[in-house]
Amino acid sequence: MGEAPAATPSARGWAALGAVYLLWGTYYVSIRVGVRQFPPFLLVGIEFEIAGVVLYLAARRFEPASRAGLTARQWRKAAIAGTLLLVGGDGLVSVGEQHVAASVASVLIATIPLWMVLGDLLRGRLRWGWPLLAGLAVGLGGAALTAGGTLHGTRLGGVVAVLGAGVAWAAGSLYWRDDPTPMPALGGSASQMVVGGGALLALAAVTGELGRFHPAALQPATLFAFGWLIVGCSIAGFTAYTYALAHAPAGPVAACQYVNTAITVVLGATLLGEAVTARLVVGCALIICSVVVLSRASAGRWRLPGDAGSSPGPAGDIAGQEA
Repeated sequence: MGEAPAATPSARGWAALGAVYLLWGTYYVSIRVGVRQFPPFLLVGIEFEIAGVVLYLAARRFEPASRAGLTARQWRKAAIAGTLLLVGGDGLVSVGEQHVAASVASVLIATIPLWMVLGDLLRGRLRWGWPLLAGLAVGLGGAALTAGGTLHGTRLGGVVAVLGAGVAWAAGSLYWRDDPTPMPALGGSASQMVVGGGALLALAAVTGELGRFHPAALQPATLFAFGWLIVGCSIAGFTAYTYALAHAPAGPVAACQYVNTAITVVLGATLLGEAVTARLVVGCALIICSVVVLSRASAGRWRLPGDAGSSPGPAGDIAGQEA
């Protein structure tokens, strides 16, 4: 009877990880549908504010480390990380997806580990060497190949915005990893959503998005995508991810970003009619290969998304686990 509980969490952990793969694989497709009628900052601002409040209340109720609430230092960490990850990350992705396909956005976002390694190199946290340089060159080449067919007109701005989101997510993940302030897993993610969501809503107001939003004109597909972002991608997705971190093997969790990318490409093609081009497939393969090279070359001093430093979710990478 003493061994039964150990088997159950493992099975539940795999189930939670499978749910994360499916839920977060829909994120970029949902954003692409949502920004057809929602202004970009308003869309993700409402998403994260609602989801953040719900998850924070749940953390206070069910997560022992969050029951007393967060300290001022923890809220400060959440505010800085949430601004980088949500405003700079998800906000820019939403702006970019007004002009580029969901599948292209998801492949470009897979470059986050490259920017993290480059950040550690520039700050002297890693030593320059041929393996790292080769990994960066291959990954950036994959990103350039993926974006190459879209570099004209407004799509160029969309590509720049999505790549900027990847840089912001990398910066936020590095900050979260390197700041020694301990954070609870679910409470840490929720607090970033609350702060980042509020900042996104303020940005929506400042940029005049509220005046351009016409809720009475929203179509059923847009409303479904909006609701799914809140309930499926954020609330259910982050709850499942937090559980998977504790109860699923680290390797499959670390591969989450790349499984999500594959699901996004398939959903983009089947639901939105997006083209699966040779550029997209080869570019994605090059980026994934570069991440493998970089993770080996850095010899444990740098972690894949999904390890205990950052979460590869729709918050891109809400660093929900440092934790």
